[in-house]
Amino acid sequence: MGGAFLTPGVPGHAYPMSTLARRLKSRGHDIVSIVNPDAVPFVRAAELPFVLYCEKELPAGSFREKRDQLSRLQGQEALEFTHRTIAEILQTVFNHLPRALRETGAQALVLDGVHPELGLVPMHLGMPYVHVSNSLHYDFSGHTPLFAFDWPHETTPEAFARNKEAVRSFLQLLERNRSIARTYAEQVGLDFDCNDPLAGISKFAWLTQTPKEFDFPSSHRPPQFRHTGPFHDGSRRSDPDCTSGRPTRRLAIGPFYRSRPQSSAGQVFTSQSNSGKSRTPNRVAQAFCLMYHPCRAEYDARVSDPGSSLGCDSGYQ
Repeated sequence: MGGAFLTPGVPGHAYPMSTLARRLKSRGHDIVSIVNPDAVPFVRAAELPFVLYCEKELPAGSFREKRDQLSRLQGQEALEFTHRTIAEILQTVFNHLPRALRETGAQALVLDGVHPELGLVPMHLGMPYVHVSNSLHYDFSGHTPLFAFDWPHETTPEAFARNKEAVRSFLQLLERNRSIARTYAEQVGLDFDCNDPLAGISKFAWLTQTPKEFDFPSSHRPPQFRHTGPFHDGSRRSDPDCTSGRPTRRLAIGPFYRSRPQSSAGQVFTSQSNSGKSRTPNRVAQAFCLMYHPCRAEYDARVSDPGSSLGCDSGYQ
């Protein structure tokens, strides 16, 4: 077996990850997706081989239930809920990913950038791995504003100090993740710098779907970091929720800035502008999608959340 893709059961992450896997498969690489039950429809639609894991811990419908809960939250409450959920999933994946990798016989691994800590698993197994940020990537350096904060990019000492303080407060949300990673590292005897939130990130390649033109300029990113832009292989695929087998068509009309946060798109720390009104993050550009569902013969307008970032439409035409 060649490479394995750990594919989450969330559309904004599963679509671009499966698109990338499908492109490698088309080039003759031996590819398999490691998926929980909620991710199965996405890899099937992409016609990818897959191996199930975490069937009991993450049963079918569990990700949709979390997304439904998230859709009723806003702002920091939504952000905290998101990272609590990520930590719960992280513990489960640490418990079961090593077994799944052994079953597939994979020689390399592609991980989602939302879980940099999972790099400890292939690191321990001596397996090369790559991280792909399907959502907005982390920058804990302080040289650019972290994606969860809404102030403009500035290069003054005051701005750097403000960014570093923002990183400190954000990392409190990730403390459980680091604790879980620390425990795993101790169990397998791996030397791990628990003070570095990106200690598990791939040293070989860290890709982000964010186009360079949409990102803040910075010369302080690690050398393996690359802007790729959205993953899209030019092929259509069926909507996993559509029984007709005909592809859902999406037309992205964006990006734009949301002025009335009402859903999971509010996954941001809010701050006050001079007028006292809460501001929308200046880099979190949501995509407005007009979707046609042939199986229901209807159109549907959607706004993507920051968690799905710019890759929410990958794989569609």
